[in-house]
Amino acid sequence: MHFLFELAKVEDAYQFIKEKIIPDLPSTTLNMWSSDIGFDLLVASPGDLHEHGVGEALAEIPEHSKEFLELMEVPLSEVESIEKTAWYQLRCAYIPILSAQHWHLQVPREMLAKHVAAVCEFNVGQKLPEK
Repeated sequence: MHFLFELAKVEDAYQFIKEKIIPDLPSTTLNMWSSDIGFDLLVASPGDLHEHGVGEALAEIPEHSKEFLELMEVPLSEVESIEKTAWYQLRCAYIPILSAQHWHLQVPREMLAKHVAAVCEFNVGQKLPEK
C-alpha cells in the first residue's frame, strides 16, 4: 500500500486549518519547539526534555503550506540542526516522534517539516499545483 499524499490535499488541509480551526482558538498562542544540542541524550527523561530546546511563537501563518514547510524546515540559527544528530544520521528519524508521543511533548519543528515533506514527496523547491 502506498501512503504518499498529494501536495494539493495537504494544501487543502492547511487552508482548512488556517481558515477554520485557528480562528476558533483566539486565546491560544501558536508555537513551535526546536530541540538543541544533546536532544539524543534526553529522550528518556521527560523532565529534562521538557526543559530542553527553544520555543518560538508564530506571529502570522504563511499563506500556503509550501511556505509554512519552507519556514519550518530551516533550523533556527541558535540551535543545532537535526541533520547533525546521531539519530537522524543513523536513519532513525522516528525517535523525536516516539519521544513526543510517549512523553506528551512537542515534536521539533524541523523534524515535523521533514516528515511532512517526506510523506508528501515534497521538495522545498517544488511548485504548488495549480487549482
